[in-house]
Amino acid sequence: MVEGFGIGALLLAGTLFVAARLLSARSVFSRKAALAEDITQYGSVPTAVVEAAWTGSNYKGLDEQLDSWNVQIRALAFSHESSPLLHDHPRGLPIAIAVLDDALSILMRCTPVAQRPDGTRLRRLRGAINEMLKTLKGIGISATTEVPARPVFPDRIREHLDRVGFESEGEFMIRRSLLLAWVQYDGQSWYDDQPTFLIGKSNATERA
Repeated sequence: MVEGFGIGALLLAGTLFVAARLLSARSVFSRKAALAEDITQYGSVPTAVVEAAWTGSNYKGLDEQLDSWNVQIRALAFSHESSPLLHDHPRGLPIAIAVLDDALSILMRCTPVAQRPDGTRLRRLRGAINEMLKTLKGIGISATTEVPARPVFPDRIREHLDRVGFESEGEFMIRRSLLLAWVQYDGQSWYDDQPTFLIGKSNATERA
């Protein structure tokens, strides 16, 4: 009886463990889908995300939303670091993150200081995206020499392009190369089907 009870307890514990893992995975899948939808509600291309946040004088209305995306992406990065195979389901998040990352580049690289959202919030969100991209090593994805064409910058702020040095050009290209690899792993094309171009990866690394 004792042995039988012990085996039964082990089977029950194993069943409960599997059920808990499945529930945890479903929670992650649900959060991924919700985040992708949350981002794309602002727009399916970076300029749309940026323009949707324009108040008529600045983009500071994005401050709280940047905090929300930061928290969500960091939580997902933690889950994917522990279980890299979570990247396989559900699909759709990589392209949303790519759109968001390019929207951040527009705000960080070419928007006047007085207009852009809080700089600390922008950097935190970029850091959260970088944390998510680090988890791609677990499924064998790495940056290639293929990089998407530069995002389109809105006419209103294009004259400020690259006046603010949030990152080097090498960092900019390598991160977008990794984002492209992630989007392709997801079975999708870059968000606007822009042509990609090749860079010398070693040169880009040196510039970073």
